[in-house]
Amino acid sequence: MSKMQKIILGSLMVLVLLTGLAWKIFAPRVLAGVQGLLLSQVNSSINGRIEIEAVDFSLLGAAVLKKVFLFDQNGANVAAGEEIDIRYKIGDLLAGRFGIDSISKISADKLTLKLEIDKDGRWSLQKMIRPQTERKTEFRGSILVKDTAVSVTTPTWRREFSEISGELDYDGSPAIAVDLKGKMGASSIAASGQWIPDDKTQLTLKVDAMDLTEILALLPGSAGAPQLKAGTVKNVQGTVLQTKDSVQMNGEGTLAGLAMNFQGLAITDGAAKLNLQGKKVALQDASAVIDGNKLTVTGAVDFTPQSPVLALQVVAPSVNLANFSGGAAAVSGIASVQADISGTIDKPLANGSFKLPSGQFEETAFSDAEGTFSYAGDAMNLGKVTFKAMGGTLGLSGTVAGKPGRINLKVNGQNVDGSLLTNNGLTGRLDFNATVAGEGGADSMTTSGTFSLGSGSVGEYAVANAAGTFRKQGRRLDLSNVGVTLSGQRLSVNGAVTLAVKGAAPQLNLQIASGGMSTTVFNPNSALRGNIAFQTTVTGTPDNNQARGNFQIASGALGELAFSGASGGFSYAGGVLTLVGGRAQCLGGTITLNGTVVPKTMEYHQQVNGQNIDAAQLTDRDVQGRADFAASISGVGDWDKANADGNFKMNSGSVKGIAFNGLTGNFAKRGRQTEFTNLKFNMLGGLASGTGETEGEYVHLVITPNAVANTALSILTGRTLQPQDLRVRFRGPNG
Repeated sequence: MSKMQKIILGSLMVLVLLTGLAWKIFAPRVLAGVQGLLLSQVNSSINGRIEIEAVDFSLLGAAVLKKVFLFDQNGANVAAGEEIDIRYKIGDLLAGRFGIDSISKISADKLTLKLEIDKDGRWSLQKMIRPQTERKTEFRGSILVKDTAVSVTTPTWRREFSEISGELDYDGSPAIAVDLKGKMGASSIAASGQWIPDDKTQLTLKVDAMDLTEILALLPGSAGAPQLKAGTVKNVQGTVLQTKDSVQMNGEGTLAGLAMNFQGLAITDGAAKLNLQGKKVALQDASAVIDGNKLTVTGAVDFTPQSPVLALQVVAPSVNLANFSGGAAAVSGIASVQADISGTIDKPLANGSFKLPSGQFEETAFSDAEGTFSYAGDAMNLGKVTFKAMGGTLGLSGTVAGKPGRINLKVNGQNVDGSLLTNNGLTGRLDFNATVAGEGGADSMTTSGTFSLGSGSVGEYAVANAAGTFRKQGRRLDLSNVGVTLSGQRLSVNGAVTLAVKGAAPQLNLQIASGGMSTTVFNPNSALRGNIAFQTTVTGTPDNNQARGNFQIASGALGELAFSGASGGFSYAGGVLTLVGGRAQCLGGTITLNGTVVPKTMEYHQQVNGQNIDAAQLTDRDVQGRADFAASISGVGDWDKANADGNFKMNSGSVKGIAFNGLTGNFAKRGRQTEFTNLKFNMLGGLASGTGETEGEYVHLVITPNAVANTALSILTGRTLQPQDLRVRFRGPNG
């Protein structure tokens, strides 16, 4: 070192010592003036006031403000700091022109701030700065913060930020360079970029993880917004662009652990990649579980309007329909569903399709179901739905709405197994078209429509070409205008059937009529021949039924006994047919019948009365005249083999050409043999009595004439006869 260098260095050291000595002497007086100047300068430039408990200045342009408090124009404390370090231009301070532009750096540790943003997007601190009328001063230093806490309040939300550290650089003012890190709740946040108050702000944000509620709070709500229970957005990266008129947010992140209630559905395990463009959120690789059913989602939600707008595509490969039945009729099965979701979040719309390999509606199993649907409000509209059930193919369309499930459906079926449809009351294949309407479960639904059946059976009877209309509510099935061919004979059916349930047989209450049914329908071996027209009410079960009605037979035969104009009433129960008031034209007169017949065996027990019967038709013996009789007849099969007991009378007639009148008597028929007793009649001018019997082709009579009749016989024979029994034997009509 040269001698001159040593002199200069020594002089500087002396100067420093002298300056330090002068500062020590004059500092207290200077500091008091500077502190007053500082407070005066700051308070004159803000709407509010600042309070500083103490200021420590250094000779090198540093000041430490201790216990600093900032109050707004209303006297509310909006900032506080234990210690704030300020670096400044010492010359400006000594010259008495200290201002905000004199500060080069502000460092604050453990600062607390309360910030508010009004509906116009202006910060509360901005509104505290007064317009400058004198020399324009501008801060061009930097602000460094450490472990700072900030409370931010907006018109719609309030959040607390903590552990904020970083720098605000005003060197490019009015543009402020931002580089901050901190936490919002448990979420770590980093922000960097440029902030220009009252102009344009662009910041880059990074968030490691944030509760979804924090994000939704920034977006518009609505009456139909989801009821959020849980959810986290991770690895958020994005930008915030703020202008005088708007705030634009762009970014991306990952959603995990979403749980919420939406439109009455429980959504859990939600996950997605999120892309935010303004207030429009796009979803990629999204999935969730709704009421236990997993689905994937793509699309976007636009939060710009008051009620966010949906544009989503949903794919659900395994939807458990049992989870969606609610109070409606129980439907089960695992379906695959594809749908486009549109509309708003409070009024969503859906259009889609589904496939259901197998399922069950109430107690009816079905398979191979597929179709389309749309959803609006609380109504599900089904279209072009086809499925297999009850051995046939069915289709439906219509609406299922709300809870407890209002249903209005058009249903058609082809080749449906009648035994499955009616729980074994009917066999055969049915086609039908019907409307199903009602609210609640299947028992409260009303089904009405038309049906047709090619061939089948009801109970033990074969049916064919059946067609008509029906109405079903619960287990009651009403039939009307039903035409059916029963074993080749045409019938009409009206009435009601209570369908079987839990093993119970169907219950019948039917009105059945026929214009002419062959008697062989009921028993092919029946001795009764003819076409029966009847009207009857049938009750009971298909296998154990009862009937009551009336009948007409224009012409027919019972064995070899022909008749015409038959009519009467009947009842049927337990396999027994009871005739009441039966009437027919037979044997030249009128026959009435009352009694029972077993159709399967043709066993019969009848009370038979004859009026004005032609005796010549009643027997092949040479008997002429008109007879009345009353008899109890029983037997099985042919009438000729019947047993009968009764009485008869003839007002007049002849036997083998011998006239008589006033004939009365009793008879007992056993097969082809008949015994006559208590015969009384007038013959040949006298009274006679007798007995007799038929024996094959022969008739045996024992006649006891009185005296007058005996005299007549003596004249006829030319012999003198004593009163005695007259035995007569003849064979056949001419024997």
